[in-house]
Amino acid sequence: HFLPDQLRPRFRLERLKGQAALDAITRPADRADVARPFETGVAEALLNNLQAGGADDIEPILLQVVCKRLWQNLSADAGSIRNEDMRQHGDVDRALMDYYNDAVETVVREVQAGGASIGQRRVRRFFSDSLLTPARTRALVYRDDVNGVTAGLPNGAIDILSRSDVNIIRGEARGQSRWYELSHDRLIPPVLAANEEWTRNNTTPLQRRLLEWTSRGRLDKDLLSAKEVRAVEDWQRNYPDDSLTPLENEFLQRSR
Repeated sequence: HFLPDQLRPRFRLERLKGQAALDAITRPADRADVARPFETGVAEALLNNLQAGGADDIEPILLQVVCKRLWQNLSADAGSIRNEDMRQHGDVDRALMDYYNDAVETVVREVQAGGASIGQRRVRRFFSDSLLTPARTRALVYRDDVNGVTAGLPNGAIDILSRSDVNIIRGEARGQSRWYELSHDRLIPPVLAANEEWTRNNTTPLQRRLLEWTSRGRLDKDLLSAKEVRAVEDWQRNYPDDSLTPLENEFLQRSR
């Protein structure tokens, strides 16, 4: 209460250029409890990767995420950071996709450990349907403390996603309300790519049949049989957190 704005003020860390960016890459590795210096030219190559698109400077969050992933994936006996390490673990888009996938897995694991039911599909839909606009820009989501559910996710999950060690979304107080958004614009393509990859690898029979129905002109002959409808209904009872999309509901209703 001694501070006029309490602890709300922030200091913006500007984009890093040249030697400042290179120092941010190399000096933490040199100063770690077990130092692993970058071999000649490796840090410079990583900096060039972060500067893709011809930019002269980089966003600190991108540097932080990529370097953290690179460090975490080093072998325990690595004495230095080599070109091979950078090629395997220093790709910006892949690092950001892994960063997002880890956040999704973290929230699912912790919410389920607390006794609630939630699945990756539901969390990923929160990002693609609520935090991103059709124009692929960030959208704001209002925190609903009355019902305890924000854009389809329990507020406990929202709290995990915005936590400092996860930090995939960030909250902002506006008056008496709190709003959330994706923590950075640069995360938009990796989030969409990661969701597409996950959906491709986790397509349910319902979704495969839905794709056939829509691609062939929504013909009645491509609707679900009575046995298949019952299977979907059983799945819904077992996984109530993974609610169907409007199109999936339409497909199921037409089949009924």
